[in-house]
Amino acid sequence: MTPKLYNALKQALLAKQNPLVRSHVNTYFEWLKTIKPEEVVDAIEMGVTPQQAYQNLGANPLRLGIAAARGFLKAMPKYQQQIREIATPELAMLTLKYENPQAYHVIQKYGKRGEQFVKDWVNGALEILLGAPKKAGEQSA
Repeated sequence: MTPKLYNALKQALLAKQNPLVRSHVNTYFEWLKTIKPEEVVDAIEMGVTPQQAYQNLGANPLRLGIAAARGFLKAMPKYQQQIREIATPELAMLTLKYENPQAYHVIQKYGKRGEQFVKDWVNGALEILLGAPKKAGEQSA
């Protein structure tokens, strides 16, 4: 995939989102772009979870954006599926590759552990945004 194709894919996905959801999806992409390589190493080597990292953000503007998205999605659950369509490990890896290459290279160096880190952190981000995690194939009660 080329950067041009990635940007076209990202724009197409964003265009499909309800305008109310789009700004919160952008917050997710901003989060991916701000992951520092040393945070990746800490998370993989020391087992730092997304929830711990979220708590450690303090009064960071990104945390405020996440809190706004979280409140919106809890109040408007019909938009939660749109977030799930965007927040996938595959798209996260593409975003990191093209918009945060330093973190991407660290993840790549870890191989399978790096891939698992991305899956865990995407699922953790969904848990932060949406509440309880939904396992693959899990049915709503």
